[in-house]
Amino acid sequence: MDADDPSGSRPRPRAGLGFERLPNVVGSAPSNGETLDGDRAIAEVLRSLDPDDDSPEWVQVRTAFIEYAFPQLVALGTTGQLHATARRRRARQLWRIPKDLRLDESSARLLAARMVARALRSFRRTALPRWDPTRGASLADYFVGCCLLQ
Repeated sequence: MDADDPSGSRPRPRAGLGFERLPNVVGSAPSNGETLDGDRAIAEVLRSLDPDDDSPEWVQVRTAFIEYAFPQLVALGTTGQLHATARRRRARQLWRIPKDLRLDESSARLLAARMVARALRSFRRTALPRWDPTRGASLADYFVGCCLLQ
């Protein structure tokens, strides 16, 4: 029984699929076969869940994605690399990002938060079904790409 869930009815993350290792696994180098195998297992579980359900598995993956993507997006905003990186990822809204955009820390954090929030809303329904581990991107890197496409 759990202090946060005295009834014991809250579903638990499935053991053995790597969810307990997410902070260490999500975002590892794409060439790491173990990471991509772990990402495949995680993606398979997430695909089997109701996209509208905030299961413990999704909450854990979502938290790891935020912790991985947010600092990268802030860095892209403060270093002036947002436009170039979005162009490489073929962002739909590229025209909205000035080529010479360089944000202060506060503005970059606000923009990154908005990008992550929008990507989280659509990731499970639209992007996750299209993720292909044979193309070399880890699930976390794919999520960063989704953030840039928002």
